[in-house]
Amino acid sequence: MLTAPLERRLYTRIWCELPIKIYYGDTLLTECKTSNLSVGGLLIRTKDIGLMENSLIQIMFDIYSSHCLHEVKLPVVVLRCEKNQIAVAFETLEKGTEELISARYLNGYPEFF
Repeated sequence: MLTAPLERRLYTRIWCELPIKIYYGDTLLTECKTSNLSVGGLLIRTKDIGLMENSLIQIMFDIYSSHCLHEVKLPVVVLRCEKNQIAVAFETLEKGTEELISARYLNGYPEFF
């Protein structure tokens, strides 16, 4: 009998493709897209950009200028780098940002995000 693998994540993931930018300090490293998103972090589809585990970088959602997260750099820690993808965890989130991401679970994929 087959059993489902044990889920170790604290937060449910949403499979979504959001455009993001990855920064190291003030330097733009690349523009790419997410594979999934949760309140804890995200999986990013990207080519190898030379990051190592535990690197502290910033991501910026490439969203409409009227959105409250427009041009906000969010600090993330690289958890793992694999071929064509990087898993990151949010370093810190302000309460409002966490609530915006959480709301996606309740309201689906808002067009303005």
